[in-house]
Amino acid sequence: MSKESDEKRELLKLKQGIISESEVIEQDVHEQPEKQTVAKKIDNFFFRNKWFVAAGAFFAAVGFFLVYQAVTREQPDLTVILAVSDTSKAPGLYQKVNDIELALEKYCPDFDGNGYVHVAVYSIDLTKSGNMQYVQSNTAKFYGEIERGVAELYICDADLLTGETSTEDYDPDENTIALTYENMFSDIGKALKMPEYNGKLRIDLKDTGFVYDAKWENSCPDTLAFSVRREEPGMVSYSKSEEYQKRAKEVLKNILTGNKVNDTEVGSSTVQGE
Repeated sequence: MSKESDEKRELLKLKQGIISESEVIEQDVHEQPEKQTVAKKIDNFFFRNKWFVAAGAFFAAVGFFLVYQAVTREQPDLTVILAVSDTSKAPGLYQKVNDIELALEKYCPDFDGNGYVHVAVYSIDLTKSGNMQYVQSNTAKFYGEIERGVAELYICDADLLTGETSTEDYDPDENTIALTYENMFSDIGKALKMPEYNGKLRIDLKDTGFVYDAKWENSCPDTLAFSVRREEPGMVSYSKSEEYQKRAKEVLKNILTGNKVNDTEVGSSTVQGE
């Protein structure tokens, strides 16, 4: 007799109540699912979403690194503008930025008191080249720094704000005085209270010991000189520039008097007291 016939007969007996259970008909047994612990659930989640978790962890690490860099970035004690009206007057200037920073740091006190001295030099090329986008970008950067009032010490040439390199790409409002070299920079003798420099708006780099510190004594362009911004009430930068004016004047005075407050050859930034 076939198994199928036996199962039918047993099923009939079950329906009629003759038997309560059958050894012939297999009963469906539903096992109770294993109760998962919190640890097991977490393990399953990471197993199913491992690629999403890995990607999330990567982007979180990158975000943390960028935030950390922004928070811990060394802030400059002094910001200096290095600008030329034409790079042909000072070829290879950009390659000298690091040497200039290190040399300036020798004359710069630890103004913010964080134990380190750092001078930031912003190099701006105002050459009227054929690339108008490049020209406009650098011009905007230059005037943006002027209005920011942070960089009050300049290393530049005398033609920076004259002739073709003047304000033709700058659109000041009606209350803004058009800049010229004469009204942009201070009388150094009066600004530094050093009468021997009265009437001078610029001090040639080659006339200072600074060029030796910058390893520039044999190649420093004759056209480059130190100048200090002239700040007066009504200027956009006036209210923000007071502290930076003091710093610029003190550092330039140290350069002119040969007062090296951090005379060291070690490191990209000077540790105060070394």
